[in-house]
Amino acid sequence: MQEMMSKWINVKGVIRYIMDRQNSDGGYTFCQGTDSSAEDTYYAIEVLKAVNVEPKFKERTIQFLKGLQNSDGSFGGRGYSKLASTWHALATLKLLGYNVFHLHETLKWIRGCEASNGGFVRNPNSLDNYILIDSIYHGVKSLEIFNETCKYPFQTVSLISKFQNRNGGFRKSIFLGISTFENTYYAVFSLQTILKWMNKK
Repeated sequence: MQEMMSKWINVKGVIRYIMDRQNSDGGYTFCQGTDSSAEDTYYAIEVLKAVNVEPKFKERTIQFLKGLQNSDGSFGGRGYSKLASTWHALATLKLLGYNVFHLHETLKWIRGCEASNGGFVRNPNSLDNYILIDSIYHGVKSLEIFNETCKYPFQTVSLISKFQNRNGGFRKSIFLGISTFENTYYAVFSLQTILKWMNKK
């Protein structure tokens, strides 16, 4: 694959760009000199995998990601629990061959974010029930990593439909907002995953 890609892009340049942005803690950042993040580390490892390059210091990267885990089982920098960071960390750990299935507290935390009327809230203890399309995606895809399904599939599918604008795209909030490709991606792939679960039952 790398050889085929090299006919169109500078693959060695891509590899160098990624490798040069690995920090000493094992994580990655798109901007040199800034802190590593779960998000950037996920994209870095995923790109390296796509070009068939083994990441350096894999164990250090795993330790960096585990260092982002909070006492409640979630992942997020500076002790702040985030569904997005939790999914990025889980996805990266899985890519690196780490056994995520013993992360019981993480699964419990994700389950705590599920809303009985559909979707996922940002935090199990959140008083704010404002649900965003990216939270649904990160919750659904986090459960998928554990080979789990959401508890309220019909309610969540119904909720996803409320994010669609008249132009066919999806917005971030059910209340208002412009359509974006990113939010449409979150909606379509969340729906695809849930429908896959529902068809297996």
